[in-house]
Amino acid sequence: MNRKHKSPSLTFPRFAGGAIGLLLLVACTTTAVAQSSVDRIRRRTGVDSGKITDMSVLAVTISKGGVQSKVPVEEILSIYFAGEPKELKSARSAIGRGRWKDAVETLSKINRAQFDRREIVQELDYLLLESRAKLALAGQGKLDEAIRLATNFLAKNLDSYHFSSAIELLGDLHLANGNQDEARRQYARLAKVVTPYFQARSAILTGKLLHQAGKHAEALAEFDRALAAAQRDPAAQSQQFEATLHRAISQSAAHQRATTASSPARISNRMVRDFRANGMAASARMSALTTLKINRTKRACFDNS
Repeated sequence: MNRKHKSPSLTFPRFAGGAIGLLLLVACTTTAVAQSSVDRIRRRTGVDSGKITDMSVLAVTISKGGVQSKVPVEEILSIYFAGEPKELKSARSAIGRGRWKDAVETLSKINRAQFDRREIVQELDYLLLESRAKLALAGQGKLDEAIRLATNFLAKNLDSYHFSSAIELLGDLHLANGNQDEARRQYARLAKVVTPYFQARSAILTGKLLHQAGKHAEALAEFDRALAAAQRDPAAQSQQFEATLHRAISQSAAHQRATTASSPARISNRMVRDFRANGMAASARMSALTTLKINRTKRACFDNS
Protein backbone atom coordinates (compact mmCIF):
# COMPACT_ATOMS: atom_id res chain seq x y z
CA MET A 1 0.00 0.00 0.00
CA ASN A 2 1.40 3.27 -1.05
CA ARG A 3 -0.32 5.68 1.27
CA LYS A 4 0.77 9.24 1.01
CA HIS A 5 1.50 10.76 4.37
CA LYS A 6 1.62 14.46 5.00
CA SER A 7 5.03 15.44 6.04
CA PRO A 8 5.10 17.47 9.27
CA SER A 9 7.57 19.73 7.56
CA LEU A 10 4.90 20.79 5.11
CA THR A 11 2.58 22.14 7.82
CA PHE A 12 5.29 23.77 9.93
CA PRO A 13 6.00 26.69 7.60
CA ARG A 14 2.32 27.53 7.54
CA PHE A 15 2.26 27.89 11.34
CA ALA A 16 5.60 29.62 11.25
CA GLY A 17 4.36 32.03 8.61
CA GLY A 18 1.31 32.81 10.71
CA ALA A 19 3.45 33.42 13.75
CA ILE A 20 5.81 35.64 11.81
CA GLY A 21 2.89 37.55 10.36
CA LEU A 22 1.46 38.06 13.85
CA LEU A 23 4.81 39.30 15.08
CA LEU A 24 5.05 41.71 12.15
CA LEU A 25 1.54 42.96 12.83
CA VAL A 26 2.39 43.57 16.49
CA ALA A 27 5.62 45.28 15.49
CA CYS A 28 3.88 47.52 12.99
CA THR A 29 1.16 48.39 15.50
CA THR A 30 3.75 49.17 18.13
CA THR A 31 5.62 51.42 15.70
CA ALA A 32 2.45 53.29 14.77
CA VAL A 33 1.63 53.90 18.42
CA ALA A 34 5.17 55.06 19.10
CA GLN A 35 5.03 57.52 16.22
CA SER A 36 1.77 59.02 17.45
CA SER A 37 2.70 59.17 21.14
CA VAL A 38 4.68 62.40 20.79
CA ASP A 39 3.44 65.95 20.31
CA ARG A 40 5.20 67.95 17.59
CA ILE A 41 5.31 71.71 17.29
CA ARG A 42 6.24 72.92 13.83
CA ARG A 43 7.71 76.38 14.22
CA ARG A 44 9.27 78.82 11.77
CA THR A 45 12.77 77.63 12.61
CA GLY A 46 12.29 73.88 13.06
CA VAL A 47 10.32 71.21 14.92
CA ASP A 48 10.07 70.57 18.68
CA SER A 49 8.98 67.10 19.81
CA GLY A 50 7.90 65.97 23.27
CA LYS A 51 4.83 66.28 25.47
CA ILE A 52 2.81 69.47 25.58
CA THR A 53 2.24 70.32 29.24
CA ASP A 54 0.64 73.76 29.03
CA MET A 55 -1.02 76.03 26.51
CA SER A 56 -2.09 79.67 26.55
CA VAL A 57 -2.79 82.55 24.19
CA LEU A 58 0.88 83.55 24.50
CA ALA A 59 2.87 80.30 24.35
CA VAL A 60 2.83 76.51 24.28
CA THR A 61 5.01 74.63 26.78
CA ILE A 62 6.57 71.37 25.63
CA SER A 63 8.60 68.94 27.74
CA LYS A 64 11.32 66.65 26.44
CA GLY A 65 13.66 64.62 28.63
CA GLY A 66 12.44 66.47 31.69
CA VAL A 67 13.35 69.84 30.18
CA GLN A 68 10.50 72.26 29.52
CA SER A 69 10.57 75.04 26.96
CA LYS A 70 8.03 77.65 25.93
CA VAL A 71 7.34 78.31 22.26
CA PRO A 72 5.75 81.73 21.59
CA VAL A 73 2.49 81.49 19.65
CA GLU A 74 3.76 83.79 16.89
CA GLU A 75 6.52 81.29 16.08
CA ILE A 76 4.14 78.32 15.72
CA LEU A 77 3.04 77.21 12.26
CA SER A 78 1.12 74.11 13.38
CA ILE A 79 0.93 71.47 16.12
CA TYR A 80 0.51 67.72 15.63
CA PHE A 81 -0.92 66.14 18.77
CA ALA A 82 -0.26 62.63 20.04
CA GLY A 83 -3.37 60.50 19.47
CA GLU A 84 -4.97 62.80 16.92
CA PRO A 85 -6.86 61.19 14.00
CA LYS A 86 -5.25 61.07 10.58
CA GLU A 87 -8.10 63.20 9.25
CA LEU A 88 -6.69 66.23 11.07
CA LYS A 89 -3.49 65.98 9.06
CA SER A 90 -5.50 65.69 5.84
CA ALA A 91 -7.56 68.72 6.82
CA ARG A 92 -4.44 70.80 7.55
CA SER A 93 -3.07 69.85 4.16
CA ALA A 94 -6.31 70.88 2.43
CA ILE A 95 -6.36 74.20 4.31
CA GLY A 96 -2.76 74.86 3.34
CA ARG A 97 -3.78 74.48 -0.32
CA GLY A 98 -6.85 76.67 0.03
CA ARG A 99 -9.22 73.71 -0.42
CA TRP A 100 -11.65 74.85 2.25
CA LYS A 101 -14.57 72.67 1.14
CA ASP A 102 -12.44 69.53 1.25
CA ALA A 103 -11.27 70.46 4.74
CA VAL A 104 -14.85 70.96 5.96
CA GLU A 105 -15.91 67.63 4.48
CA THR A 106 -12.99 65.82 6.14
CA LEU A 107 -13.43 67.47 9.53
CA SER A 108 -17.19 66.91 9.57
CA LYS A 109 -16.63 63.14 9.51
CA ILE A 110 -14.66 63.15 12.78
CA ASN A 111 -16.54 62.16 15.92
CA ARG A 112 -15.48 64.74 18.53
CA ALA A 113 -16.87 62.60 21.37
CA GLN A 114 -14.18 59.95 20.93
CA PHE A 115 -11.39 62.24 22.16
CA ASP A 116 -10.61 62.80 25.82
CA ARG A 117 -7.80 65.24 25.13
CA ARG A 118 -9.02 68.83 25.14
CA GLU A 119 -6.26 70.09 22.82
CA ILE A 120 -7.36 67.73 20.04
CA VAL A 121 -10.98 68.91 20.30
CA GLN A 122 -9.78 72.53 20.22
CA GLU A 123 -7.73 71.81 17.11
CA LEU A 124 -10.70 70.18 15.40
CA ASP A 125 -13.00 73.07 16.28
CA TYR A 126 -10.54 75.74 15.14
CA LEU A 127 -9.73 74.09 11.81
CA LEU A 128 -13.46 73.77 11.13
CA LEU A 129 -13.94 77.42 12.06
CA GLU A 130 -11.07 78.54 9.83
CA SER A 131 -12.37 76.57 6.87
CA ARG A 132 -15.94 77.82 7.18
CA ALA A 133 -14.74 81.39 7.75
CA LYS A 134 -12.56 81.35 4.63
CA LEU A 135 -15.44 79.97 2.59
CA ALA A 136 -17.74 82.72 3.88
CA LEU A 137 -15.15 85.41 3.13
CA ALA A 138 -14.89 84.01 -0.40
CA GLY A 139 -18.64 84.29 -0.85
CA GLN A 140 -19.17 80.53 -0.61
CA GLY A 141 -20.71 80.41 2.84
CA LYS A 142 -22.86 82.34 5.29
CA LEU A 143 -21.08 85.17 7.12
CA ASP A 144 -23.53 85.09 10.03
CA GLU A 145 -22.92 81.39 10.62
CA ALA A 146 -19.15 81.85 10.48
CA ILE A 147 -19.39 84.78 12.93
CA ARG A 148 -21.34 82.56 15.32
CA LEU A 149 -18.73 79.81 15.09
CA ALA A 150 -15.89 82.27 15.76
CA THR A 151 -17.71 83.86 18.69
CA ASN A 152 -18.43 80.46 20.26
CA PHE A 153 -14.83 79.30 19.78
CA LEU A 154 -13.45 82.39 21.51
CA ALA A 155 -15.91 82.05 24.41
CA LYS A 156 -15.02 78.40 25.06
CA ASN A 157 -11.29 78.32 24.31
CA LEU A 158 -9.61 81.10 26.25
CA ASP A 159 -6.48 78.94 26.61
CA SER A 160 -6.08 77.98 22.94
CA TYR A 161 -2.99 78.96 21.00
CA HIS A 162 -5.42 79.67 18.14
CA PHE A 163 -7.14 82.39 20.20
CA SER A 164 -5.46 85.35 18.46
CA SER A 165 -6.02 83.85 15.00
CA ALA A 166 -9.70 83.39 15.82
CA ILE A 167 -9.94 87.05 16.87
CA GLU A 168 -8.49 88.15 13.52
CA LEU A 169 -10.90 85.88 11.66
CA LEU A 170 -13.85 87.30 13.59
CA GLY A 171 -12.74 90.83 12.74
CA ASP A 172 -12.41 89.93 9.06
CA LEU A 173 -15.89 88.39 9.09
CA HIS A 174 -17.50 91.45 10.67
CA LEU A 175 -15.71 93.69 8.17
CA ALA A 176 -16.98 91.59 5.25
CA ASN A 177 -20.45 91.73 6.80
CA GLY A 178 -20.39 95.54 6.75
CA ASN A 179 -19.84 96.08 10.48
CA GLN A 180 -16.67 98.19 10.59
CA ASP A 181 -17.09 99.21 14.23
CA GLU A 182 -17.20 95.62 15.45
CA ALA A 183 -14.33 94.64 13.15
CA ARG A 184 -12.21 97.44 14.61
CA ARG A 185 -13.10 96.34 18.14
CA GLN A 186 -11.91 92.80 17.38
CA TYR A 187 -8.66 94.01 15.81
CA ALA A 188 -8.07 96.15 18.92
CA ARG A 189 -8.41 93.02 21.07
CA LEU A 190 -5.27 91.63 19.47
CA ALA A 191 -3.21 94.40 21.04
CA LYS A 192 -4.23 93.06 24.45
CA VAL A 193 -2.07 90.02 23.72
CA VAL A 194 0.88 91.94 25.07
CA THR A 195 3.66 91.02 22.65
CA PRO A 196 5.23 93.24 19.96
CA TYR A 197 4.07 90.80 17.27
CA PHE A 198 0.37 91.06 18.09
CA GLN A 199 0.56 94.77 18.82
CA ALA A 200 1.98 95.21 15.32
CA ARG A 201 -0.64 92.86 13.86
CA SER A 202 -3.45 94.76 15.58
CA ALA A 203 -2.18 98.08 14.24
CA ILE A 204 -1.84 96.78 10.67
CA LEU A 205 -5.37 95.39 10.58
CA THR A 206 -6.80 98.57 12.12
CA GLY A 207 -4.81 100.69 9.66
CA LYS A 208 -6.11 98.74 6.68
CA LEU A 209 -9.67 99.16 7.93
CA LEU A 210 -9.19 102.93 8.36
CA HIS A 211 -7.62 103.23 4.92
CA GLN A 212 -10.60 101.41 3.42
CA ALA A 213 -12.87 103.90 5.20
CA GLY A 214 -10.95 106.81 3.69
CA LYS A 215 -9.41 107.84 7.04
CA HIS A 216 -5.85 107.98 5.74
CA ALA A 217 -4.31 110.14 8.47
CA GLU A 218 -5.56 107.74 11.15
CA ALA A 219 -4.42 104.79 9.06
CA LEU A 220 -0.90 106.25 8.81
CA ALA A 221 -0.74 106.58 12.58
CA GLU A 222 -1.64 102.89 12.93
CA PHE A 223 0.97 101.78 10.41
CA ASP A 224 3.59 103.86 12.24
CA ARG A 225 2.54 102.15 15.46
CA ALA A 226 2.95 98.77 13.78
CA LEU A 227 6.44 99.63 12.55
CA ALA A 228 7.45 100.86 16.00
CA ALA A 229 6.24 97.62 17.60
CA ALA A 230 8.00 95.51 14.98
CA GLN A 231 11.30 97.17 15.83
CA ARG A 232 11.14 95.86 19.41
CA ASP A 233 11.20 92.16 18.71
CA PRO A 234 12.72 89.90 15.99
CA ALA A 235 9.55 87.79 15.77
CA ALA A 236 7.50 90.91 15.06
CA GLN A 237 9.74 92.00 12.20
CA SER A 238 7.83 89.67 9.88
CA GLN A 239 5.07 92.32 10.04
CA GLN A 240 7.31 95.10 8.74
CA PHE A 241 6.84 94.42 5.05
CA GLU A 242 3.05 94.55 5.23
CA ALA A 243 3.05 97.65 7.44
CA THR A 244 5.51 99.45 5.16
CA LEU A 245 3.57 98.58 2.00
CA HIS A 246 0.20 99.71 3.33
CA ARG A 247 1.70 102.84 4.86
CA ALA A 248 3.04 103.89 1.47
CA ILE A 249 -0.30 103.26 -0.23
CA SER A 250 -2.21 105.15 2.47
CA GLN A 251 0.21 108.05 2.36
CA SER A 252 -0.19 108.18 -1.41
CA ALA A 253 -3.95 108.47 -0.98
CA ALA A 254 -3.61 111.07 1.76
CA HIS A 255 -1.48 113.32 -0.45
CA GLN A 256 -3.60 112.63 -3.55
CA ARG A 257 -0.56 111.63 -5.55
CA ALA A 258 -2.07 108.63 -7.30
CA THR A 259 -1.98 110.37 -10.69
CA THR A 260 1.07 108.48 -11.95
CA ALA A 261 2.46 105.06 -11.27
CA SER A 262 5.69 106.56 -9.93
CA SER A 263 4.09 108.48 -7.03
CA PRO A 264 4.10 105.59 -4.54
CA ALA A 265 7.76 104.97 -5.33
CA ARG A 266 8.62 108.58 -4.46
CA ILE A 267 6.76 108.18 -1.19
CA SER A 268 8.56 104.94 -0.43
CA ASN A 269 11.92 106.60 -1.19
CA ARG A 270 11.05 109.45 1.13
CA MET A 271 10.16 106.89 3.80
CA VAL A 272 13.61 105.34 3.38
CA ARG A 273 15.21 108.69 4.13
CA ASP A 274 12.91 109.32 7.09
CA PHE A 275 13.51 105.91 8.61
CA ARG A 276 17.28 106.24 8.23
CA ALA A 277 17.21 109.67 9.82
CA ASN A 278 15.42 108.20 12.82
CA GLY A 279 17.76 105.22 13.13
CA MET A 280 15.21 102.68 11.88
CA ALA A 281 17.50 100.83 9.50
CA ALA A 282 15.36 97.69 9.25
CA SER A 283 12.28 99.67 8.24
CA ALA A 284 14.38 101.65 5.75
CA ARG A 285 15.43 98.40 4.08
CA MET A 286 11.81 97.24 3.99
CA SER A 287 10.72 100.49 2.34
CA ALA A 288 13.39 100.18 -0.31
CA LEU A 289 12.37 96.59 -1.05
CA THR A 290 8.69 97.51 -1.45
CA THR A 291 9.23 100.33 -3.97
CA LEU A 292 9.12 98.02 -7.00
CA LYS A 293 6.09 96.12 -5.73
CA ILE A 294 4.18 99.36 -5.08
CA ASN A 295 4.92 100.59 -8.60
CA ARG A 296 3.65 97.38 -10.11
CA THR A 297 0.51 97.39 -7.97
CA LYS A 298 -0.38 100.98 -8.84
CA ARG A 299 0.43 100.54 -12.51
CA ALA A 300 -1.95 97.56 -12.66
CA CYS A 301 -4.68 99.69 -11.11
CA PHE A 302 -4.23 102.42 -13.75
CA ASP A 303 -4.11 99.89 -16.57
CA ASN A 304 -7.45 98.45 -15.45
CA SER A 305 -9.13 101.84 -14.90
